[in-house]
Amino acid sequence: MEVNGKISQESENNEIMQQMELISNHADGTNEIRLTIQSDIDSFNALYSECAKYTQQVQYAKSQRMSSNLVLSEIECKLIQEKELYQGQLKAKSLTLNNSLSVYINKLHELTNLINPVQVYIIDKSLIQWKRQQQLAGNGYKCMKDIDVIQTWCEKLCDLIWIARSQIKEADRFRVNLSPYFELPQSCEIINTLLNMTTQYLSSLVTSTFVIITQPPQVLKTNTRFLAEVRLLIGGKLNIHKTSPVVWNLSLPVVVIVHGNQDPHAWATVIWDNAFAKLGRVPFNVPDKVPWKSVAEAINMKFSAATGRGLSEDSLIFLAEKAFRMQNMAFNNMLISWSQFCKEPLPQRSFTFWEWFYSVMKLTKEHLKGPWMDGSIMGFIRKSDAENMLTRYATGTFLLRFSDSELGGLTVAWTASNDYEVFSLHPFSAKDLSIRNLADRLLDLPYLTKLYPNIDKDLAFGKYYTQSPNISKSVTNNGYVKPLLVTHVPGWSGSGTNGQGMNSYPNTPQNHMFHENSLGNYSTKEASVYSEPDNNVTAFGNYPLEMEFCSSLDDMSQIDGSFF
Repeated sequence: MEVNGKISQESENNEIMQQMELISNHADGTNEIRLTIQSDIDSFNALYSECAKYTQQVQYAKSQRMSSNLVLSEIECKLIQEKELYQGQLKAKSLTLNNSLSVYINKLHELTNLINPVQVYIIDKSLIQWKRQQQLAGNGYKCMKDIDVIQTWCEKLCDLIWIARSQIKEADRFRVNLSPYFELPQSCEIINTLLNMTTQYLSSLVTSTFVIITQPPQVLKTNTRFLAEVRLLIGGKLNIHKTSPVVWNLSLPVVVIVHGNQDPHAWATVIWDNAFAKLGRVPFNVPDKVPWKSVAEAINMKFSAATGRGLSEDSLIFLAEKAFRMQNMAFNNMLISWSQFCKEPLPQRSFTFWEWFYSVMKLTKEHLKGPWMDGSIMGFIRKSDAENMLTRYATGTFLLRFSDSELGGLTVAWTASNDYEVFSLHPFSAKDLSIRNLADRLLDLPYLTKLYPNIDKDLAFGKYYTQSPNISKSVTNNGYVKPLLVTHVPGWSGSGTNGQGMNSYPNTPQNHMFHENSLGNYSTKEASVYSEPDNNVTAFGNYPLEMEFCSSLDDMSQIDGSFF
C-alpha cells in the first residue's frame, strides 16, 4: 500500500511539475512578446519624434510663406513629403503595436487561465487531501502526502503567479504609454480583470498555505505543555514576513481532560470526529449516525496503528455484533449511532462498546503486541464459539481471547479431558501481565501444550519467555534469595492422568498450605470457582489464578508438592 502510495505521489508530482513547466514556457513566450512590444514602442516614440519635428518645420515654413506672400518653395515641398512619410510609418507602427498589444493581452489571459486549474488542484485537492490525511493520522492513518513536495509546488506556483502579474502590469504600462496616441478601451478592461484575478490567486495561495505541520495532542490534560509547528508553504517568496499580515488557521479539535480515567471517552470523541468530520465545518459538528462500514474502518485503523496488526473480517463481524447487540445481520450498511458507540452500556454490563474496545486495544498495545502481531492471539471471538472450536481438538489445545465480562482482560480457553471439556481461566488484566508476561504465564501451565489449531506452545511463545534466574543471580548482596512469581491454577498441576494435569475434579475448590521454611512464610490461600457470564453457555467454569512465590533454588523439596 505504501509502495503504491509512493508511486501515486511520484506520478502526481510529475504531472504537476509538467503543468508548471507548460505555464513557465507560456510565460517565456509572453515575455518575448513583451520585449518585442517594448522595442516597437521605442521605435514608435522615435518615429513620433521625427514626425513631430517635420510637422513643426512644415508649419514654420508655411507661416513664413504666408506672411511674405511667397509661392510654395521646393524646401517646403520636401519637408511636407518627409512629414507624410513619417506619418505613414507612424500609422503602420501604431497598427502593429495595437495588434501586438492585443496578442500580448490575449496570451496573458491564456497564461492566467493555465494557472487557475493548477492552483485549484494544489489548494483544493492536494492540500485539502493532506489536511484530511493529517486528521486521519490521529486515528492511525500512515500513508500521508509529503508536505515538502506540496511546498515545492506552492513556491513554484507563487513564482509563476508573480511573473504573470508582473507581465500584466507591463501590459497596463504599455496601454498607459500608448493611450495619448490611440484608444484601447477593451484592453483596459481585460487588463484590470487579469490583475484582479492574479491578486485573488496570490491572496488565496497565502491564506490557504498557512498550515499546521505538527498538531497539538488531541487529548490534552490540563496544565500540560505541548508543541505545535506552523508553516507558510510559499516560504519567503513574497517577503510576507516583512509586512506581517494577519495570516491564521484552526488546529484539529482538542479534548481537554483533568484525569486519566477520562481518556476512553475523550478518544471516542476524537476518533469519531477525525473519521467523520468534514473539513471547514464547525468543530465537533459531526453526524450522529454513520454506516458501520465507516466505523469499522476507523477502529481497524486505530487498532492497527496501536498494536501493529489490523482486525480480520471475522473480528469486525464480532465487533459489529457486540456494538449492535445482535447477530447474523448485514452490518456494513447499517447505521450506528454515537450513543450505541460510546454512551449506552452493553447488555448486562456496566461499560460501553467503546470502553470495552479501548481497554482491549490498550491491553494489547502495552502487554500483548508481540503475540498479537504474530497472530497467536485470536482475540475477538465469543466464548461459546471458542468452546465449540476447541471441542474438536486434542487435550491441551488452547486459544486466547479477549474477555467479554471484564474491561481489558485476556482469557485462556483450553480442552482438558478425554470428553473434550473446555475450561477458561479468569481473565488476565493489564496489572497481571505487568507482573508476569503472557508467555511466562503460559509456560507456567504445562497442561497447555498446543496453540489452536495445532501449534506447539513453545514455537508460538518461546521467543517471549523470560529466562529463569539461576542461584548465582538470585542471591543478592545481602544474602537473600530472590523469589520467582509463578502462575498456579488450584486443582491443576504439571502432570496427571490422561494428560489432564488435574488433582481432583476442577469445580472443587482447593486449599494449599505452604509450610514455613527457610525460604519464607507462606499463608493459606483458598481457590474459588469463577464463572464468566455467558448467555449461551453456562456449563463451563472459569478458573482463578494464584501467583505463588517460588524460589529459584534447584532443590525445591522443602516446599509442599501441591505448590506445582
